[in-house]
Amino acid sequence: MSKKDALKIYREAVRSVKIKNLIKKIKWKNNILKVNNVKINAKKTHLFATGKASNEFVREFTKRFKSKVLGGVAIGLKREKIGCVKILKGDHPLPGKNTINATKELLNYAQKLRKDDFYIFFISGGSSAMFEKPIKGISLDEIREATDVLMKKGANIDELNTVRKYLSCVKGGKLANVIKAKGIALVLSDVIGNKLDVIGSGPLHGDKSKVRDAVRILKKYGLKTIAKKIKKLKDNPTRTDVKHIILGDNTIMLNKARDVAKKLGYKPIVLTNSMRGEAREIAKLIVSIAEYRKETCFLLAGETTVTVKGKGRGGRCLEMALSALKELKEGMVFLAGSSDGKDGKSKYAGAVVDWKDRIDEDKYLKKNDSERGIELLNAGIPAKPTGTNVMDLVVLLKKKVKGRGSKR
Repeated sequence: MSKKDALKIYREAVRSVKIKNLIKKIKWKNNILKVNNVKINAKKTHLFATGKASNEFVREFTKRFKSKVLGGVAIGLKREKIGCVKILKGDHPLPGKNTINATKELLNYAQKLRKDDFYIFFISGGSSAMFEKPIKGISLDEIREATDVLMKKGANIDELNTVRKYLSCVKGGKLANVIKAKGIALVLSDVIGNKLDVIGSGPLHGDKSKVRDAVRILKKYGLKTIAKKIKKLKDNPTRTDVKHIILGDNTIMLNKARDVAKKLGYKPIVLTNSMRGEAREIAKLIVSIAEYRKETCFLLAGETTVTVKGKGRGGRCLEMALSALKELKEGMVFLAGSSDGKDGKSKYAGAVVDWKDRIDEDKYLKKNDSERGIELLNAGIPAKPTGTNVMDLVVLLKKKVKGRGSKR
């Protein structure tokens, strides 16, 4: 049992949800497109993509189906041209000028499609920041302010994206209303429960939320001026005719993690694919659950939040690792890592610690400076874009010991 085992489980699990593996689910013969047993008649096809996995998706998709794509526009992490599809750079985690300009170009292309055209729109995590056109009366700076405040104050993804949908012309199903052509949305889920109206803020999906929900959330987090500006808006469209298909999610990642753990000789158990809550508190809970169970590998996936009070650097996974460290019992290893390869604003993808590591955790947690704490422990997993995004993975390993020892 070692950190090396935890890292192997994490890396193999993330690899299983990389686009090149998920794209194999798509079959296209003649004009019939088949995804997850859903068959669609697809002619004169154009390709769109938004989010962190856009570059990888366009690359892998055009490798397999280049002759079937007439053109398209995508917004991703970097600008490039792949086949006949132009990929523009978007901003993340806050929308900026790159996002606004890229969105304008994608919309210009999409609005020129005719009724006899067909489009495939790939949506992945990061889309909410990378695909944006503010509504009349709301500025980009106000969207940035609202997003930043909500994130720092620990708003969950449902709250954050509910607000985003009412500040935007392209979210909350509104994009579907400006495209004449028929199409489908392929989705890489980075949201607990695979909520299609929340993933990427649901640009092509009917919205369950109401204006009053967005207003309530804005007021809750002290954004009363913006709340006042949107309170008289109409609710978003409740339905569209765009078919949505989940191409990948964290269940695939967890299943692979479980299989790898078994091969390494552990007795694994998947605790949940819906991990949520304050990062440091969830970490403590995981350790406490593991302490009294017979299994030797505990797996969880989801997305926690961090209420930022200090001025340090870090991310959800680093906060979890530091918080877990002070709770670990003899023989335990704890890993928390992001599937997209970058944890928050830190230079790491996550961290892996064990019961023998020593540091004053509280000193760094108090300042939200988990990056520095993890750096001193040499426990960081170097950040490297993975081309995918299905939230975070937690691996806790333990071995049987005589009695119940503590590292402290």
